[in-house]
Amino acid sequence: METTPPPTQAITPSPVSVMGAGEEIRNIEDLKNFHTPDASDGDTNRNYHSHNQLTPHYEFAQAVVKGCSNFNIEIDDIAFKVDSVQSTDVPLRIPGFPMLLNKRRAKVANRFFLIARIKNKELQLADDVETYIIARNSHDKRLPMELAIGNKVIVCSNLMFGGDIHVKAKNSRFGFDKFNERMFDLLSEYKDSVKELRSDIIMFKNWHIAPEIAHAFIGLNSSDNNFVQPGRTHRVHDMFNQPEHPEGYRDDNGNEQYTLWRLLNAYTYVHRGELAIDKETKEPYVDGHSKYGDRTNVCPLPLKREYTDNLWQALTHDNARNIGLNWDKQPSGYSPTRRYITP
Repeated sequence: METTPPPTQAITPSPVSVMGAGEEIRNIEDLKNFHTPDASDGDTNRNYHSHNQLTPHYEFAQAVVKGCSNFNIEIDDIAFKVDSVQSTDVPLRIPGFPMLLNKRRAKVANRFFLIARIKNKELQLADDVETYIIARNSHDKRLPMELAIGNKVIVCSNLMFGGDIHVKAKNSRFGFDKFNERMFDLLSEYKDSVKELRSDIIMFKNWHIAPEIAHAFIGLNSSDNNFVQPGRTHRVHDMFNQPEHPEGYRDDNGNEQYTLWRLLNAYTYVHRGELAIDKETKEPYVDGHSKYGDRTNVCPLPLKREYTDNLWQALTHDNARNIGLNWDKQPSGYSPTRRYITP
């Protein structure tokens, strides 16, 4: 029997925010208040400075904003966070005068995070999916300069970071130049691929699948290590049954909608690991997953991308017969824009 496709749900954007500890900043100009460490500071406690080329957080953030502008990527909200802030004495420098022995007190933000929401509708994978750019920089050289873009992102001051596509560069003498080059490539890749990805998602959302077939697919591929780590297969079953965001898989009457989109997201949610800590109460979640909290056991980003690429290709029509999904058995009411998978 034909069912009603899930409605497109409008998103009410909320202010973006970086999770975790640290000082949140809304005005990019405020980043100028943080000192960029230099080898000439003379602070023997900062022996990780082997060069004078650390990128100021302000310049790093400006580069990301400028890169978006160059690609006509509009940002409707942006937030910053600095973490591991330390107060230190640095030489007092006055333009036109030699360096004096006097010192001044300065703040050094060892870690910096950025999250920005993309406004362009044509660059979002679906009307009910928000797309973000995230980035981070560091002045203790324990983190590389990184930038990612995606729809399910992790950006947290407890060092968790991830997105759908991702680049990074070492914080070294030529690292900022390499970062800018790789950022250009990443933004180009995303803009070139988003139209095709949007088309795939429309297909995934409108292709209904019997729940037992979805679970059979998950089980059939549980030991191949192609789509998810074998030890997390049970979480994929659970997330398909009880999605972290269930409102996206129900029609106007509250009926559950079982689609390839739901199956795909069951995997991608599991890649993000367990949501363990309630942001409000600071206590562990009882059910193991919820909307907020710190994540544990996050899938490494390169592996997550490999898994998602494999799964995405596997769920397309051309590859379906190779993975045990029989596209030939269609119920009455089948049309090219409304496809089903049935036992």
